[in-house]
Amino acid sequence: TLTLNVLESIPDNFRSYSGDRLPDPWQVEFLGIDNPLAGPTADPDGDGFNNLLEFAFGTDPAGAASGPGSVLYLGGILTQRGQPTLSMENIPNSVDFRAVFSRRRSYAADQLIYQVQFSADLAQWTTSTATPTVIASDAGYDVVSVPYPFFLSDGQKARFFRVRVSFTP
Repeated sequence: TLTLNVLESIPDNFRSYSGDRLPDPWQVEFLGIDNPLAGPTADPDGDGFNNLLEFAFGTDPAGAASGPGSVLYLGGILTQRGQPTLSMENIPNSVDFRAVFSRRRSYAADQLIYQVQFSADLAQWTTSTATPTVIASDAGYDVVSVPYPFFLSDGQKARFFRVRVSFTP
């Protein structure tokens, strides 16, 4: 009797999921085998967050209830994966505003780019140059924050933010 264990060494080569840059084990775990709605731009649960965002923020692409909830953390521990949110903390003589989001701990190996952007009008966006600060974690994700600017480079007040996620070129 001979037993062979074959380990998958290429994360993006499984049948219809091959070549879309999402890890095939993640797609199979959450969406099953050969699901036509498993590609990065699909939104199988109809929550407004495509599979790339669900993968990047750690939410369930097949469960609409996982999409709109915000990331939650307490005492350095990530307690709920979710969508980006705003953090406000009173500090002496001021308030510290931050854009907060969950980021895969393996984001570099997964070839993901997270860009935090701010806007005064939802038409023009300015990408933050600040290095994200890790404020909480779980086994697979970090919660990171970026300072929220009061004003943008054109002098307008920053009123909105978003986190754009893409694959490295």
